[in-house]
Amino acid sequence: MTDRPLLIVDDHLELAENLAEILEDLGHPCRIVETAEQALDALSKASFSGVITDYRLPGHSGVDLISELRARGVTTPVILISGFAADDVVRQAQEAGALDVLAKPVNFDQLSQLVLAFDKNDNEILVVDDDRRFSENLAEILGDAGFNVSTSDCAKNALAKRRLPRVAVLDMMLPDGSGIDIAKRLFARDPTIAILILSGHLDEETLATVERLPGVVSALPKPITANDLLKRVGSAMNK
Repeated sequence: MTDRPLLIVDDHLELAENLAEILEDLGHPCRIVETAEQALDALSKASFSGVITDYRLPGHSGVDLISELRARGVTTPVILISGFAADDVVRQAQEAGALDVLAKPVNFDQLSQLVLAFDKNDNEILVVDDDRRFSENLAEILGDAGFNVSTSDCAKNALAKRRLPRVAVLDMMLPDGSGIDIAKRLFARDPTIAILILSGHLDEETLATVERLPGVVSALPKPITANDLLKRVGSAMNK
């Protein structure tokens, strides 16, 4: 567990102090600020393990805060809390880069699990491919090399995972979306992630488009050899 504090952003001080007290009892030191502007100032001067922000703030919203953090190159993970967790708010927050959106009243068990996800494991790899035999083979190769590997067979399940991997290996085409869609969402959550895109149909135009995406370090044709996979992952780890 990191000794860096959490930054809580909420202008309702009583609620913020109650949240901070609960988190500190769980071993997470906290600092409270009341506005997005104060949060930006705090993050420019100190390092925090994560940000927990209310959606409604004086002036700029919690979504505005996340967008500005990412625009400034701040990679700190963020959880948004909202009493108005309508679909459009959730969508805006996720596109901006929120790790998750929690409705009020907050489920503290869920929040505590999300806070634990702030401590990213630099040995963690996410493999997403709807060919389970293929993804299990990749997971076995990477696991034997000492990496911690989690797998998913669709975009929805991949994005439901809250652990922040160091590297994501994503199939281009999935039953409910594409590796490119997942790559964009993962990069918004954590701009330090390194992404490998795999495809059985990778022409030169597609290759050039994919490799220009933020976070993507390689686009590779299927099938991929074990040696090439390990070489690419090792290079991505050092990105």
